[in-house]
Amino acid sequence: MILLIDAGNSRLKWACLQVKKLQPGGAVARSAAPTRDFASAWDALEAPEAVFVTSVAGEKFDKTLANWIKRKWKREPEFLATRAKGFGVTNAYREPERLGADRWLALIGAHDAWDGPVCIVDCGTAVTLDALRGDGSHEGGLIVPGLALMRDSLKERASGIDAISLNPEARTGLLATDTGNAIIAGSLYSLVALIERVVGDLSLEWKEPVQCLVTGGDAEQILPLLSVKAEHCPDLIFTGMAVIARQSGAAQPAARGREKDGHEMEYLSADPGQPAVARLVVSAHG
Repeated sequence: MILLIDAGNSRLKWACLQVKKLQPGGAVARSAAPTRDFASAWDALEAPEAVFVTSVAGEKFDKTLANWIKRKWKREPEFLATRAKGFGVTNAYREPERLGADRWLALIGAHDAWDGPVCIVDCGTAVTLDALRGDGSHEGGLIVPGLALMRDSLKERASGIDAISLNPEARTGLLATDTGNAIIAGSLYSLVALIERVVGDLSLEWKEPVQCLVTGGDAEQILPLLSVKAEHCPDLIFTGMAVIARQSGAAQPAARGREKDGHEMEYLSADPGQPAVARLVVSAHG
């Protein structure tokens, strides 16, 4: 089993890759005590063969996570970084490393799973939109505040509404009849309008339909309001991580055989065209 970890600004998410098949994991809210978060998430998990991480949580958090993994499972996690080109995708950024690793992985996942052009919408603390052509060319993207940031900024900066309690679960139509619901509906429709305009403009510019793929923690609030055809892809980043894990050889099952002396050997897969590495497997028989 390979553990895939996505450390975001507010949540810690994970999935597992079992014999090339992506399995759902879980998510916990990040707290001020990250080691408690790690224990809550993974104390009962079997020891993984490898750990791949994407993180926007900062250097201090990443170091704490790496040390916990090494103590818990004696594994060195691989932190995935953005590249100028790889896995069928070409990064549009002039400084490729400035594109967030989570966005890079979502691009890889979308290119692997979908044919044709797509617009990837990640609805998290910030909302990002990335345009990807069918040939894997990333054309660039947009970043705007997410739902919570929009609402919080209004409460902090607009006079007279700082004391209003917001209930994001409240049902609201197009128009609200109180200030709290007006803020909630306004933030939702702001993002909906942006997404629909970008997808429509891309389709016109590229002269072909552009598929909208929506991921992130707030995706389920946005999706029902969209009039453009959209797919919910909650595991898009993990799909991209799985592509990298498979191509690294980490996700390849080991082949077993017997040497002439009768010892059982486990042949660990290597990169295509490279020789396999053999490891002795010792078992006790009663």
